[in-house]
Amino acid sequence: MVKGEEPPRKAGDRGKGNNMSEWFTVEQIERDTYAISEYRHWEEPHCYLLLGARRALLIDSGLGVADIGRVVRELTPLPVLLATTHAH
Repeated sequence: MVKGEEPPRKAGDRGKGNNMSEWFTVEQIERDTYAISEYRHWEEPHCYLLLGARRALLIDSGLGVADIGRVVRELTPLPVLLATTHAH
């Protein structure tokens, strides 16, 4: 991280210490593009949320350890289409 740069925000982070609300790290890549990452798991999976004019696209849905839907709802009120690239 560059000095003076804000760290990636944790979805649902309200300063309550380490709990499941801090499972995801959200990074805004572009104005309408977010990476939603699970850095607390050894595989460090990444999902991507792309915002369009009428709906959003979520590429992959994570490991299922925590509620990614809640994170997505914090980022957009748009209806969301899920594209799964692979399954576990």
